[in-house]
Amino acid sequence: MTESIDEQLIETFVDERNKDDVIAQVKLAKKHYLGDETDEDHKKAFAWFQQVAENGEREGQYYLALLYQYGLGTEIDLTQSFVWYKRAADQGDMEAQFNLALIYHQGKGVVQDLPRAAYYYRLAHEQGHVIAKFNLALMLHQGHGMRPDYGQAAQLYEEAAYLGHVTAQYMIATLYQQGEGIIRDSLQSYKWYKLAANKGHLKAQYQLALMLLKGDGIAQNNKEAAMWFAKAADQKYAKALYALGAMLYKGDGVPQDFKFASDCFIRAAEQGHAPAQYQLALMYENGQGVEKNEQEAARWYAKAAKQGHTKALDNLTMLYE
Repeated sequence: MTESIDEQLIETFVDERNKDDVIAQVKLAKKHYLGDETDEDHKKAFAWFQQVAENGEREGQYYLALLYQYGLGTEIDLTQSFVWYKRAADQGDMEAQFNLALIYHQGKGVVQDLPRAAYYYRLAHEQGHVIAKFNLALMLHQGHGMRPDYGQAAQLYEEAAYLGHVTAQYMIATLYQQGEGIIRDSLQSYKWYKLAANKGHLKAQYQLALMLLKGDGIAQNNKEAAMWFAKAADQKYAKALYALGAMLYKGDGVPQDFKFASDCFIRAAEQGHAPAQYQLALMYENGQGVEKNEQEAARWYAKAAKQGHTKALDNLTMLYE
């Protein structure tokens, strides 16, 4: 009986020692990989990660897959990368689950398989992976590889939004605004647009400005709307440039300024925005904010007319009468 207990203790000791050895090997491999307290050496990192991965250590398997994927310390080998991501993912490694989902989603090195992508996104999301949560929400929202489920998509977007994912904040704002998969709530929509807008999300800035301009479920505030249009315009967003130009042209929420308005319209028009092209043509025809130039007016009317802008076509016709 005593002999059996002694054998068990020895076996436990050996197991614990081996476990410590593996942890030490992973730490050493990561130091070589990151150049932490030693020179960055991907070949040494590869050798150590390969050793622990082949012994079944999931973090080593994840890093080995990463090295194969990007050709660090070895040649790029997407097949081997896939094999090791799958081994690590099936052992519950969250990052491996996410990367494997991306591989299935994008069809890189394997045949695209959207249901399998959703499966691994779900595993990673259940462990708290924010981008996996967002990507799964997007698949549910758009019906990629599965039937659309707007309610579940909204839930996942909101979870990711609370975790700080900016695009998720924008998406849940749009769903609250439209009442898609969730009860319509303008105040919630405004809250999430503003959070994303404050982090520089240009479409959130634009949508927030529109809500303020229209008083869509919130108090109308044209001055603040112009400020948010300006922020999105600074990121060269054509719709925001046009909207800001229109406010400057009319003196709506901002002092009237034809020169600044024409600058906004030019920048939007050059991106192919038909209403901006039409408005710029009008300003050239009338000499507002720019020097009067019927040739330039005709050029911009023609560009807008080509995109189906009927007023631009009418004005172009009248210009040549």
